[in-house]
Amino acid sequence: MVSYDYISGIYIFTPTDVVFSCSYDGSVLNSHYDPTGQKWYRDTLALDGQFYISPLTDRKMFRESKDSIFFALSVKDVYSHKFLGVILVDCKPEILDLSTVNTLPDSALLYITNKENGVVLYSNIDDMPADFSTSNREVKKSDLTLDTLELTATFNYDSLYREFSITGFLLLVLAFACACVYLILAYIVTKNLIRPVEALSRTMSRQDNHSLTFSSPYLNRTDEIGTLYNEYSNMLEQLNASIKRDYQDKLIILDAQMKSLEAWINSHFLFNTLESINSMAELDDNEQIATMSLALGNMFRYTIKTESEVVTLRDELRHVHDYVSIQLIRFSNKFRLELDIPESLLPAPVPSSAVYAETDPVFFGRPIPVAGAAGDQQAALFGQACFERGQAKNTYGTGCFLLMNTGEKPVFSRSGLVTTVAWGIDGGVNYALEGSIFVAGAAIQWLRDEMRLIESAADSEYHAG
Repeated sequence: MVSYDYISGIYIFTPTDVVFSCSYDGSVLNSHYDPTGQKWYRDTLALDGQFYISPLTDRKMFRESKDSIFFALSVKDVYSHKFLGVILVDCKPEILDLSTVNTLPDSALLYITNKENGVVLYSNIDDMPADFSTSNREVKKSDLTLDTLELTATFNYDSLYREFSITGFLLLVLAFACACVYLILAYIVTKNLIRPVEALSRTMSRQDNHSLTFSSPYLNRTDEIGTLYNEYSNMLEQLNASIKRDYQDKLIILDAQMKSLEAWINSHFLFNTLESINSMAELDDNEQIATMSLALGNMFRYTIKTESEVVTLRDELRHVHDYVSIQLIRFSNKFRLELDIPESLLPAPVPSSAVYAETDPVFFGRPIPVAGAAGDQQAALFGQACFERGQAKNTYGTGCFLLMNTGEKPVFSRSGLVTTVAWGIDGGVNYALEGSIFVAGAAIQWLRDEMRLIESAADSEYHAG
């Protein structure tokens, strides 16, 4: 409190006429000053614990004459409520000066009044302009921290209109300037960036497969747009070169095909002849001759089909099937060829125990060989030591799976069992028959967790019995 520059002094008047004083501006109380006979003293006692606020007048209690305002408060003992004296804080008039915080000095008329006696403690009316009017106005009142003080603000709309009209005009000028800057920047960006990109996009959309030509004035630019255009031009040049090479390669292949066709003209004649034989054999119900002639015709047709050196897996397998069909007739069906090949590209079969690859050293610090592969049920069959033909295992988990070792020959079931490879070790392959029940342990879990018919999996044995 004592650090406030507007405090002139603090004085305490006790009932025993002892005065404690502390002055910050050199003010000295009159030596025979008796506050008990003063009106302010009696009013302070009457307020009984509330602040008394004096008017802004010349103080006679001090030796030197000065204007000030003071706040007085009667003090009592907290426990006995015995009167201890009156404390007086003398302040400079600037304590109520609002000029430093008034943001509208020409439009806001401020008053600070004492509500108890209506005395005006502060007013800035002397600082208001001469043309200030209170006709077109709005009055706002608010209590200050001290309940007895009230702040009244009178706002003159005419002054506000004058001030804010200038501000509004400046804002309009600023907005117009920003709009002009925006339009100029938009024009510059459009001219130097958007238009070149749009032009390149239209050029790319108009390109066809027969003529990849390109020219533009933007090729001479040295910025990013020029780089983009030059890269596109280089790409077209590379495409043109690639297309030219592709056409040349196609011409070479066509020439080779024509020469191949000339060389195999007799095979084509034989194909047509074999087709005729196949038709005659089918009319005579001679199945063997019909099958052999059809297979030979397909093989000759496959031979003269030279569209490319690369053929599909389907065509190659059909060629193998035709060849085997002929050999079966020749050898009176003394052998059988069975193929189980998916539509997609066939993977290379590998044994169950072999080194297929090694891991990248970056993962484990050194390469680790990958040397085993087995399905879960085949691994269980091997783990249960079912190494001999006829041995079987039955495992229970989420599902129930029965596998029986059928030896080195696959056995095909007539009851819906699956024929599968068990494992391949040391160059040999063992096969197995598999029967699958996909829901076993999962059903017990469903009874326990979803239906809540049992509390534990072991309870299922009791209920099953």
